[in-house]
Amino acid sequence: KNTKDMKGAGRVCPIPDSIPKSTMIPGLVVYSTRARALAVALQGVAVDSGDISSVSIDEDRGEIVYDVGVEDKWKVGRLDDERLLREAASFEARKEALGGLHFLAIHQLPKFGLMDIVFNRRKELGDEEIEGFWLMRQGNLGWKEL
Repeated sequence: KNTKDMKGAGRVCPIPDSIPKSTMIPGLVVYSTRARALAVALQGVAVDSGDISSVSIDEDRGEIVYDVGVEDKWKVGRLDDERLLREAASFEARKEALGGLHFLAIHQLPKFGLMDIVFNRRKELGDEEIEGFWLMRQGNLGWKEL
């Protein structure tokens, strides 16, 4: 999705010219029924603490961590099975290969109404809006507002 049209929270860092436009950027998508509230809360943390500087994986503890500001870290999730741990290791390797470039997106879970259930209408992940998006590079300070 083009971030110019996005109405949610977030920021983007400059992408080095050395990275081809066709490169897949690794990232973390958080799905929530309260995506807007989560995105606003993270934006508030950004204002108070200097910004979300990166998402990282503590492989020893099996945790997803938001690095915020200079010294603060927030544990935001556990990776409690082997598949998730493998995906996390792949995320870290791809992020490192791109000089720390990665993203965080906060996405609304689809809402199901009674008529959706009665008529067996399917909604897929991705049908709802992105409420927050951060494109970041570990150690980067060159933010641009969305």
